[in-house]
Amino acid sequence: MKICELIVSTTRKCNMTPICHMCIRGDPQNVDIDDRIFPQVFEEVKWIRRLYFAGGEPTMNVRVLRQVVGLMESSQHLGKVGSVCIISNGKEFVEEVCTLFGRMVELCVTNEHTEFTIGTSEFHERGPGIHQYQKWAGDRGIDWLKWRTVGVGGWVINTGKAKENGLGQREISFRASEPFMYWNGELRRVFISAVGDVGTWCDLSYEDMPRFSRGNILRESLTTIVERNADAGSV
Repeated sequence: MKICELIVSTTRKCNMTPICHMCIRGDPQNVDIDDRIFPQVFEEVKWIRRLYFAGGEPTMNVRVLRQVVGLMESSQHLGKVGSVCIISNGKEFVEEVCTLFGRMVELCVTNEHTEFTIGTSEFHERGPGIHQYQKWAGDRGIDWLKWRTVGVGGWVINTGKAKENGLGQREISFRASEPFMYWNGELRRVFISAVGDVGTWCDLSYEDMPRFSRGNILRESLTTIVERNADAGSV
C-alpha cells in the first residue's frame, strides 16, 4: 500500500487555556496515541508521500515522535517517507520536538512538502514559545519552520467548539463520507485518530470521528479497512 497523504492525530491534549473558541476538535482529552499504531502503519505501508502529525497539540506527545524517528531510522523502513509536517500552536517551545523533527527531515526522501508550522490566531493564548521557535530556527538557518496566521474566515468547520460558540462557517466536508480514493496508485488521503479510528477526512471533532470511521486499526489491519472501503474505480 502507498499513501499520498497520511494524517495521524498523535494526542488529544492541548495546552491552550482557555480552550480556543473556534477549535473544531472540542474539549481536550487526556489521550495520547496508542503505541501500537505507528509500528503497524510502518509495517503495512510501503510509501508515505506526506506524513502529518496532528492533534490536539502534537508537541505535547514527544514520546511518539521519538518512536517515529526510530521507525524511520530502521533498515526495513528507511526511505519510506517523502515529507513530514506538524502544525503547532507554538505556545510552549519544546526543543526536543525541533530536534526530532530535524532528524525526520534528514531521513525523508524528498522533503517536497516538509514544514513545521506555527499557527497563530486571535483565539490562541499568547505565550513565549513562538519567539523561542523563531530564535532556534534563526540560529541554525532552518528553513522548514514557518509561521501562519489562522483567522476565523470561511474555513472554520461547524463542529466542536466552533459549533458550540456559533463560529462555524461551513459544514463538515462531504469527503468525510467518501470511500478511500486512489490517485496514480497512491491512496489520496488516510486519517488515523489517536484512538485508532481510520477515515478519509481529518477536520472532525472528537465526537464526530467515530461516526465517520471506516474501522479501527487496533482491531484489524489498515489494509483490510482500506480494501473494504475503497473506490475500485478511482485512478
